[in-house]
Amino acid sequence: SRLAQLNLANFIGLCCEAFGINAQFLIPALMSQYPRLQLALPGPGVGGSCLPKDSLVLFDGLRSALSLEAWSSGQVWAYPRQQYLLNEHVIAATANAVVNWARADTSRPVLACGIAFKGVPRTDDTRHSVGLKIVEALTRHRIDARVYDLGVPASAIQALGMIPADLPIDLAAYSAILLLNNDPGYVGVLQSALP
Repeated sequence: SRLAQLNLANFIGLCCEAFGINAQFLIPALMSQYPRLQLALPGPGVGGSCLPKDSLVLFDGLRSALSLEAWSSGQVWAYPRQQYLLNEHVIAATANAVVNWARADTSRPVLACGIAFKGVPRTDDTRHSVGLKIVEALTRHRIDARVYDLGVPASAIQALGMIPADLPIDLAAYSAILLLNNDPGYVGVLQSALP
């Protein structure tokens, strides 16, 4: 259910992006008019080793538990797998958009903050991280990216084949700043880097 809730918010975010609407304003406005609707603000997709995988575990469990007749009765049983695939498509669409956007100014690197799969609670776990997938997409397209994470040490960033950002962070050195997980600490990091 958590993946489905986040997928809905992320899908609405992609729709807003496609039509030039600010989701940061639209989603709270929708919820104020309909209090039973509780949506997160959109993000680049869901990573980690639990939520996306759990939907596939449910899908496989249903497939093995249902009779062939029940399983072949329709696509309703594919819902958990569809949620997994929707999340993968959201991540790919986000990575594509970031790559296309970053191509506009390749004179300076992009700063990618947050390659741990989540920021709350803070972790150093990068398994199936959306941030990693986006940085990898940038790198595949030969866009220089520097990585900073409040929970992942620079040595681990290097071990992943990525370039850690120089500290202290100089905002003027970057063409763009990406916040790739939900760690609120990045706001303070970026504020302290302001001139």
